[in-house]
Amino acid sequence: MIDAAEIFEAALSRDPTSTAAALNMGAACLAAKQYRRAFDAYHRVVQREPDNADGHYGLAMSKEASGNRKESLAIFEKAAHLSQFDGTKWLAFAEISIDKGKRINALHRAIDAAHQSLKMRGDNIDTLLQAGNIFFLTGAYGLAERAFAAITKLQPDHLFAKKRLTTCYYRQGRYVIAAHAGREQFLTASSKKWPQEHAPSNFTQDAKQSLLTLGDALRAAKLPFFLCAGTLLGCIRNGGPLKHDRDVDIGITGDVAISDVLEALRPYSAFSIPPYYDEDAICVPILLEGMGIDLFRYDHDTEHLWCGISQRPGDMKWRYANFSFKQMTFFGTEFLVPDPPTQYLEETYGSWAEPDHGFSSVLSSPARFDVSAEVVELYAYVRMTLAVKSSKTNLLKSLFRQAPAQIRQDREVFDAILALN
Repeated sequence: MIDAAEIFEAALSRDPTSTAAALNMGAACLAAKQYRRAFDAYHRVVQREPDNADGHYGLAMSKEASGNRKESLAIFEKAAHLSQFDGTKWLAFAEISIDKGKRINALHRAIDAAHQSLKMRGDNIDTLLQAGNIFFLTGAYGLAERAFAAITKLQPDHLFAKKRLTTCYYRQGRYVIAAHAGREQFLTASSKKWPQEHAPSNFTQDAKQSLLTLGDALRAAKLPFFLCAGTLLGCIRNGGPLKHDRDVDIGITGDVAISDVLEALRPYSAFSIPPYYDEDAICVPILLEGMGIDLFRYDHDTEHLWCGISQRPGDMKWRYANFSFKQMTFFGTEFLVPDPPTQYLEETYGSWAEPDHGFSSVLSSPARFDVSAEVVELYAYVRMTLAVKSSKTNLLKSLFRQAPAQIRQDREVFDAILALN
């Protein structure tokens, strides 16, 4: 296989002053995880052009990727200031900034830059996509909605724009139109060809390592957490995370603020923390070296503990009988778990002892509570779309069987699923 970095290095040997070749070589080395070579390529650019924003941005990416967040922060900030109308650079700085004030300022600058780009080049898909993503990731959902809607007018089968548009409606609490958009997203996905997706063979081991790393960071910050949902199911039933799972689930109780957990993790370069999350969110997804981690907050009243996606009325929630906690040992490490764990698992999954890879807690959990019909419909379409994109036909059939009646009776949806077999 041809090494892209070698191609650009050869171009540099022919023309050592080529900025484009040096930037391309840096990008190729980053993609190949050759961080030292990437740094050298970008350093070559900024030595000749001290105000080259892309060169400084590449230097910052190289430092961040190699685990040096402290040094990367200052370089990211410089790159953003040098390219003040490039919202992606301001957003990148916001994503890793430890200083809350600087983070908020960077989010505002990213939004301003996106507005400027739309004024200058707002009639093409690339500009709309970049601006829409910035608006979306900074919580400006109304602005993001307009950008992604414009993309779908220019390219009706643009699946990513449809996905983002659906989420914009959902996060604004507009569940009826979100469910309709989710249906359109599913039908668009089912009309395309998708390669067979195979689950990572080392998921279980990677998930274990993520739990250990996360546990060390939160214990150092004296922030208690417990295993929940699919991660707890795997640990109780199999002694470790489920092979077919796709992320790690942890819970915190209502006396621990989500913001405290996120701020405790921000200094670690291994974690990717969203620069913005909705104020009413009670579940926040983060990444640890590519591994998804869902952080759920469990609130309680006199009789119940409950968690969910947000505090918006009608949004996805699960409610449990009050439980305490106990320590259990998994893969040589102690973790807090609900006590008794079997009661929690029964409330979440019903018959949990036997594996059911097609079970969906958003569609079939006995613990689901006070969720609007439109939100359930939306989640059914979202899960079915994911199954289509990964070519998991059996999972798709299982999700369809669990879906609300209005989906099962939808002839166009049924025909789309039938055509995939």
